[in-house]
Amino acid sequence: FIVNLQPLRESLASIYKEHGEDKIALYVEFLNSGANISYNQDARYYPASLIKMPVAIAAVKRIQDGYWNWDSKLVIFDEDVDTKFGTIGNLPIGTRLTIEELLKELLTKSDNTAYKMLLRNLGAGPVNDFLTETGLVEFFDQDLNITAKEYTRLFRSLYTTSYLKREYSQKILNLLSLSERNYLGQAIPADIIYSHKFGENVTEKIVMKTKNILLI
Repeated sequence: FIVNLQPLRESLASIYKEHGEDKIALYVEFLNSGANISYNQDARYYPASLIKMPVAIAAVKRIQDGYWNWDSKLVIFDEDVDTKFGTIGNLPIGTRLTIEELLKELLTKSDNTAYKMLLRNLGAGPVNDFLTETGLVEFFDQDLNITAKEYTRLFRSLYTTSYLKREYSQKILNLLSLSERNYLGQAIPADIIYSHKFGENVTEKIVMKTKNILLI
C-alpha cells in the first residue's frame, strides 16, 4: 500500500521553522519503502540518555549468547551511584539486582545507576561489537555525539532482528513501550505499541531528543 508522507512533512516543517532550523534534528522513515522526512539528519548532538541504548542491546546479547541470564545479579558499587535519573541509586551499596530488573529500570525510567552497573560489568568490548556488526561504526564521533539518522538505524536493528534474535529484540521493544516519559506518543492510538527512548539534559539546556518505531 502507498503511504503519503507529505501531510506529516508539511506539519513538521512548520514546527521546524517555528523553533529554529539550527536547533532541531529529525529523521522519520517508513520502513516498507524507505520514504523519509529529514531535517539536519547528519547534524551531531549530545545524546544524553540515548547513549544507554547500545549498552542495553549489548547486555541482552550477552544473555542471548549464554554468558548471562535474565536472573543473573549485579552488585551496586559506590562508583555506580547516580541519582539524577531513576531510583536505583538510592538503594544501599552492595544491593544485588537482576539484569532483567536493571534493564527494565534503564529502558523505562532511563536509570543512570542501572546504566553504569551494566556498562561496568560489560566493558566497552560488547558495546563496540554491536556497533561494528550492525555497521554503526560512525554512530559516535570522538565526543560521543550522535545523529538522528544513525540513531534510527539502531532501532531498525531491533525491528528487523538483524542483531538479536526476535524474542530478545522484542523484549527490548516491549520494555521501551513502557517508558514513563512519552514525549511523542500523545497522538498515537493506545492500541498501537509505541517503543521509544528519551534523552534530555536540563543543565546544559539540551533539547529533548526521542527516537521511535511503531510495531503494528
